[in-house]
Amino acid sequence: MAMLFCFVASSQTLLKQQRHLILGERTVLVIRGVDPATDTWKDTDNELQNLNTELNNYVKKISFNKAWIANFDITPVYNFTVDPNNSGYRAMGEKLADIARSNGYDVNSYNVVMYIHKSSTDFKGAGAWGGGNGLNGSVWANNSLTYYAPGNIHETMHAFGMGHAEGIEGGNNMFPGNNTGGVDPYFFMGSQGAATGLDAHINSYMKYFAGWIDKNNVVLIPSTPSTPKTYRIHKSSIETYNTAHNYAIQLGGNLWLSYEPDNIKNTNLQTLGLVLHNIPFSGSGVSKLLDTKPNSITKLPSGLGQNWRPVIDFWDAAMTKNEEVFWNPTKTYIKVIATGGTGDNKWVDVSFSKNSQGTLSVSDINLGLDITISPNPTTDFVNIKGENDSKFNVKILDLSGKLILNEKQINKINISHLANGIYILKTSLKDTSKELVKKIIKK
Repeated sequence: MAMLFCFVASSQTLLKQQRHLILGERTVLVIRGVDPATDTWKDTDNELQNLNTELNNYVKKISFNKAWIANFDITPVYNFTVDPNNSGYRAMGEKLADIARSNGYDVNSYNVVMYIHKSSTDFKGAGAWGGGNGLNGSVWANNSLTYYAPGNIHETMHAFGMGHAEGIEGGNNMFPGNNTGGVDPYFFMGSQGAATGLDAHINSYMKYFAGWIDKNNVVLIPSTPSTPKTYRIHKSSIETYNTAHNYAIQLGGNLWLSYEPDNIKNTNLQTLGLVLHNIPFSGSGVSKLLDTKPNSITKLPSGLGQNWRPVIDFWDAAMTKNEEVFWNPTKTYIKVIATGGTGDNKWVDVSFSKNSQGTLSVSDINLGLDITISPNPTTDFVNIKGENDSKFNVKILDLSGKLILNEKQINKINISHLANGIYILKTSLKDTSKELVKKIIKK
């Protein structure tokens, strides 16, 4: 299977890690506050200690024990009054921080400060929000989320400097596509991080961004190799880091490839394997999943609400053995050659070349017809020429075998409206069983 992608390339050097790497001891301060005029505090210290345990375990797991929560301090529950004229999350956070300072807490010395409140006003109009630069960050959350460790851990990842695992959705046409929220279903910072709890890892780019995957363990391919080359990378959702392994490939300025054969116990995912992310700019904590099979899943499964609709098409985004895509900025064909290994040693071999390596299930077939197909590749029209200006019956199919176009008695067909990619053209004369089957590229 092959699919065509087109994006704007940036630099051809390894993407930047964030300035403040998340390494070693991290400290967290939880400041609690309630507006007694409108609300009553609901949680206990035990629930917050459970959050501490879950957060520490998760950070150690995804960082390969390169980072951990050394201190998790909890203030008493402070009474405070919400100013109706200044009830934004920053104003409320500063009010709680001032109270904590007056009670002896050195608020600015902590890496992450969680402001957990119970009042008539929600931070950011939602339930929680987080942000930071790796050295200092904040989480604002409603008291009702204290019970929900995945939500607060998600926000803590934002406080560590990481963004969402987003997606690029363009229907049949991947570019220009539309950025679609945090819909990456393969990783915790995407759409299903909450649904799968803390089972899912964050993606390898975010681990690299935080400093947990070293630069020496990322393969950089600045441009298309002059001859086909194959590189091996290992899965990054692992327990033990191996400095002899490569855990990601960067092609050109902003395409990031990683191998995730078993990152997540999610029965909705239809393919597990090589995943491709577009990184919008160097130094960004945001990743954008590419769907290697766009618009292939459109039916909303039974039992899932409408809020799942934007994400279901990404359930088969990963590439598996013998699948191929074309990355336009570097004019590179990318093909999954082989997989193997067990446990932390699972690997994938990925080939990069200037020309397609013939992964289609249909080969060019000419059953006795003297027919010329041109131009190929094409941007708009395909001309079909035979003897004596013959007219032909023409079918265009996608790589799954789905019929896209069906025209009769023509010698020219317009495919300008189709998405860029590889298609199968079937041509036959009227009242004959002879048929030509040809792979064509729409660019």
